This record gives sequence, C-alpha cells and structure tokens, in this order.
Amino acid sequence: MMRRLARFALDARGNTAVEFAIVAPMLVFMTLALWEFGNAVNERTQLETAARAGAQAAMSDSTDTAAIEQAVYDATGLTSTDLTVTTTTACECSDGTAVDCSTGTCAVGSVQTYMTVQVTKPYTLTVNSDALNGVITLTGRATVRVE
Repeated sequence: MMRRLARFALDARGNTAVEFAIVAPMLVFMTLALWEFGNAVNERTQLETAARAGAQAAMSDSTDTAAIEQAVYDATGLTSTDLTVTTTTACECSDGTAVDCSTGTCAVGSVQTYMTVQVTKPYTLTVNSDALNGVITLTGRATVRVE
C-alpha cells in the first residue's frame, strides 16, 4: 500500500493539465479585459474626432449650434439618440483672467472667446460588472478660439 502511495505521489503525469486549468481562467479574463479596454478607447477616439469636427464647425459660426451638432453627428454616423452634444462658451483676457462674455472688459488686451464642444455617449460593457453597472459614459471634448 505504501509503495502505491509513494508511486502516485511521484507521478508527474497530468501536471501540465492541472496547471493549465488553474491559469486558463485568468488568461481568459485578461484577454476579455484587454479587448473591452480596446473597444472603449476606440469609441472614445471617435468621440474626440467628432468633437473636433464640431469645434471646426464652430470656427465658421459659433452661434449656429445646430450646424455644430450636425457636424458631430456626421463625423460619427450616429444620431441625437446615441450622443449628447454640449457647447459652452467661455471668455478670458490675454493674461488668462476669466471674464463675462457679454459685459467683460480686459485691463490689457481684448476679450478672447472660446467654445468647447463636448460629446458624450453611454458605452455598454460586453462583460457586465456589478461595480460599473454595465454602462460607462465616454466623453470627447475639443476647445477652439472663436473670436
């Protein structure tokens, strides 16, 4: 009986299969996580490109928000049900001091107007996680001087 037990303890057949069974779930999880991360980065890059397209449209006419939104939608191929486009205007002096856009004056230089185009989109995770509730919000943003 002791011989059989000793022989069984020294038998190395099947070690590789056991090690693979231990490591395989981690490898699958890491592969899925990298794939998910890559998809999210790709989506965010598309949103950044769309925000830049909207900012470029803002340089032509910063008051035409419909044209800015349309430029964003055209750049992504998505609609208003998929994306949220927000435009904000901020003004500052040449020295970087923030001023009110309608009544602000600068001690030195002139008022510079900037428009920020922000594009947000919910991204549904392929691998659901209780911590993230399965959805994260991706954002693309671009700011240009319009005056």
